[in-house]
Amino acid sequence: MLNNFFKGKTATKSATSFWANDYDLDYGWDDGDVDVPTRTATETSTLHYLKLNAHRRAISNFVNILTNRNIPVKFTIKGDSYTDGKSVTISSDLKPDKFDSTVGLALHEASHIVLTDFETFVNYKANPTLVDKYLAMVENIDTANSSHQSWAKQRIWDLVKNLTNYVEDKRIDNHVYTTCPGYREYYRSLYDTYFNDASIDKGLLSNEYTTETIDSYLFRIINITNPNTNLSKLRGLGKISKLLNLNNIKRITTTQQAVEIAEGIVEIILQSISDEMEDEKNGNGKQDAQNGPQEDGEGSGNGQGGDGEGGEESDDDLEVEMDDSEDGDSGSDSGPSASMNQPLKGKVKVKESEGSGSDKGATLSEANKKKLDKAIQKQKDFLKGETKKKAITNKDDKALEQIAKSGTELVTVAGETIEGVGKVPQTQVVVVKKLTEELMKSEAFPLARTDWKTKELVVDETTLQKGLLLGNMLGKRLQVRSEERDTVYNRQLNGRIDRRLVSALGYDYQNVFYTKEVDKFKKIILHISLDASGSMAGDRWRQAMTTAIAICKAATMVNNLDVQLSVRSTIDGGSWNNNKPYMVIAYDSRTDKFTKVKQLVAALEPNGTTPEGLCFEAIMKHFVESTNDLESYFLNISDGEPNFGNDSINYSRQVASKHTAEMVKRIKQRGIGVLSYFVSDYTPYESSKKVFSEMYGKDAKFIDVNGLVPITKTLNELFLKK
Repeated sequence: MLNNFFKGKTATKSATSFWANDYDLDYGWDDGDVDVPTRTATETSTLHYLKLNAHRRAISNFVNILTNRNIPVKFTIKGDSYTDGKSVTISSDLKPDKFDSTVGLALHEASHIVLTDFETFVNYKANPTLVDKYLAMVENIDTANSSHQSWAKQRIWDLVKNLTNYVEDKRIDNHVYTTCPGYREYYRSLYDTYFNDASIDKGLLSNEYTTETIDSYLFRIINITNPNTNLSKLRGLGKISKLLNLNNIKRITTTQQAVEIAEGIVEIILQSISDEMEDEKNGNGKQDAQNGPQEDGEGSGNGQGGDGEGGEESDDDLEVEMDDSEDGDSGSDSGPSASMNQPLKGKVKVKESEGSGSDKGATLSEANKKKLDKAIQKQKDFLKGETKKKAITNKDDKALEQIAKSGTELVTVAGETIEGVGKVPQTQVVVVKKLTEELMKSEAFPLARTDWKTKELVVDETTLQKGLLLGNMLGKRLQVRSEERDTVYNRQLNGRIDRRLVSALGYDYQNVFYTKEVDKFKKIILHISLDASGSMAGDRWRQAMTTAIAICKAATMVNNLDVQLSVRSTIDGGSWNNNKPYMVIAYDSRTDKFTKVKQLVAALEPNGTTPEGLCFEAIMKHFVESTNDLESYFLNISDGEPNFGNDSINYSRQVASKHTAEMVKRIKQRGIGVLSYFVSDYTPYESSKKVFSEMYGKDAKFIDVNGLVPITKTLNELFLKK
């Protein structure tokens, strides 16, 4: 895999566009087959943070699959993208055209963690021979001066390290490219970003970087596999190409071997520069750029990093075979290492130098020189692992941490055909899988009751205490669920042996077995879903919360009753177009302590509209199905018809009611019993009653807001039924 897998952008679609919706990235690709319209979100909005989190989560999955390790992936806060051998740091740029290359860079850095020995350079000592050669090249330097020696060692160290990084990059990228074909498009995008630049092509064809200097060699070596490379531009490139032998890069298996090759390249560079200086000193002038390397038998023009023995073919173009097979292993002289700037299949022709060494190519304009210098710096940064990436602020980092801890994600729902209304437009729901105090205190959370001065959560103590009192009463009644009754049947012809009757076997008595029947209640899990729309404010919400708190409290007193509580509403995305349904799993007795109900749940308040069925669909996977040993129930409390809208969906009237009815049907198909209550402080309109009955069928109940608490009596009867 090397400088380029393809020359220029070759794919009509990004690799990410094929799976983006599955990861809820919602970047808005307009590929014709993605039924989610383009959206935008400000960089301080909740939606932006959600997308950043999804962006990071998706890349983390790639990294973990590649490395088979749990390697943290994080955004850079200040500085550059890098890997420290323990984690991968990436850009926060969410633009779709940047994502593939970001994935490729993360995979590249992750492969360093797996394959690179980071300790190699810790103890690296500059080769004394190379230091001496470097000092010999520099005029007016006293080789006995220790400060000059130290400076030379650092210069050699930097040069060897940069070239080691180059060889090591080729080694590890070749490994991933040949062993993980599914990641190839990301690597192609990575190299498109950092190496497939028109400025580089022009620079290689020009007379820039053709003098015998270290910078010239670095530029020509970094791009040695570009089809525009001409090995006769510098006298040592032919030897370097042969030493690299990138067509057989898999022969390099350790970082130490990469160091040794880098030292060999440095020696060639220094020797070539030294020879050039000597020629000039002796008045011989410039060596012929084409004849120079050929005198060493290394040839010119093999821009694919092969053996470089092109002297006998100086009158013809060179051809290099490429292979794009799935395993990438078609012999030592092919594979991704041979395929930098061209398609991986077929033959690639590399032009040899034409004319004399004095004809080094076209002269670039000042503007093109600046572009070239910028592109070269970008490549050098890549080699050093210092690629410039978009950073996030400390505030962003804290917001992302809150989202990660709460498991908040975007879930795509709808988009299917429902009988009676046709296709329901696709949209996304924000799902908070674990309510946390940090999230509730953040500006992004729409359902928290807080003190406007201190920003601390404000618990509704009156409602909490009523709920606890009612819960204690309900719990005491339900404690019978914890009882088990054993009935033993003795003197049976089969079963387990009753030791007290063993002696009777001597008297031909055969009924010495017993059986035991255990009579106990099945385990129950109840999911309570509260409508937290703005219309529920006031007595309706207080009564609903009293009921929910009571049931949660009762569950703590019974060992075979679990409760999961969710609230549903909407979140303001900064504009009507970006509004989203918002579903929060506020409490789960299987994983949360009851103190969470007292401290967080009791500080919730309603706000927003009613995206009923959309929210049900978004958390369907969190519902527990009934089994032979467990009964599952779903309890809904709401006060009106579903109603929600944004730029992707108008969720109201028949569309909303039919979709909600379909979701309720699917809940029941999973063996989950449904109880649904329409609460109001007035007599509901007949039209509202009809819609509610259509959604929940015979399970729909209409009660006065003051009659909400007696729901616990119904549940009491249900829970005590065997």
